[in-house]
Amino acid sequence: MAKPTAKKVPQKFTWRRVVCLALVSVAAALLAAQVCLDVHFWRVARYPTGEPITSMIIQSVRGFLSPAVVEPISKKVYLPSASLVLPPYSQDVPGLEYSYVPSFDGSDAEASVTVTNAVSVGISKLLNAEGVGQQQHNPSKLFDAVPELQACARGVHLVFGTKSTYDHLEFTKQLHDGRTMYAYSEKTKCSYDFKSLVAYLHDVESY
Repeated sequence: MAKPTAKKVPQKFTWRRVVCLALVSVAAALLAAQVCLDVHFWRVARYPTGEPITSMIIQSVRGFLSPAVVEPISKKVYLPSASLVLPPYSQDVPGLEYSYVPSFDGSDAEASVTVTNAVSVGISKLLNAEGVGQQQHNPSKLFDAVPELQACARGVHLVFGTKSTYDHLEFTKQLHDGRTMYAYSEKTKCSYDFKSLVAYLHDVESY
């Protein structure tokens, strides 16, 4: 009567072992999959060229800029949202981008005008911040380059209404439509020289 009992004990032990091994295998597979996903995530997050983090930064900056409109015949340059017009582009100022925030709740309307080349400089420094093509990458350098890109995208501030507290007042102009325009430049951050843009903006007029 003892023999059947002796045969059942190893059988139970074998099935329990099989189940444990199966569970361990599944857990190992899930862990390996998670590690692969984590590695993929960090690879995507770290590398700048065409990858999400850098693309998101560039798109967020580009998202609030609009290209100036050039009238085909006269070649005059228009900033439609701000109702401003400028002379044709020159060699020193080959292209403009701008943003405009209308007045609301008693605040003054504002515009930011920048040179397309300045934005390109900021983007180039952002893409090179981690050292594209090099063996070692430092994600912190990528974010260190963001303020300069933002400053290059802001360019020269135009405030319509009252004198503001921006870095440096370049000039003041009374426009034909009655608006008083204050032009400000930033002293730091963007390495692009906006002197030519400031000189060009002296000829701005309302329409």
